[in-house]
Amino acid sequence: MIPMPRSRRARRLLWLAFIAALVGLLAALIPLRRESEEPTPLPTLPPAFVHRDPSTLTPVAVTDVIDGDTIDVRIDGPEERIRYYGVDAPERDEDCYEAASTRNRHLVGSRVLLLPDARERDPNGRLLRYVFTPEGQSIEAQLIAEGLARAWRDEGAYRERFLELERQAREGRVGCLWQEET
Repeated sequence: MIPMPRSRRARRLLWLAFIAALVGLLAALIPLRRESEEPTPLPTLPPAFVHRDPSTLTPVAVTDVIDGDTIDVRIDGPEERIRYYGVDAPERDEDCYEAASTRNRHLVGSRVLLLPDARERDPNGRLLRYVFTPEGQSIEAQLIAEGLARAWRDEGAYRERFLELERQAREGRVGCLWQEET
């Protein structure tokens, strides 16, 4: 047994040293979790959802993630609001809004690639674009495959592919949108 020092000051210093050692030990044993600016690695989608030549897409810096299907980007200086072409994620007052918005934020990171389709802008003036990771993977396809967004039924070059992904997610009860569906 270690003898306790007699003076109050010495005991206080001994306790402080003990607490510091304990905190140091706990810090070494418990890894610190930091929020990363880098996108979360994506599971591999079928090749149809990875753009064959990402160098042909427009690279842009992401300035903000608004929700599950809308981001703000800087395109050659001016900032633009981008509405994802081909998907519809839950709105602020709907179930799964937080899950879709959070996942979109992790998928997007700080840079994305854009691809236009038939319509340039939506009725709210937002640019309509397909959005890809810097490696060319479709963010819309990822959100649909994870059950966090629905495919558009009316239009789009990727419409059939997105509808098939939605069907698979629904049948597999994948993600927030389809887990509770009967």
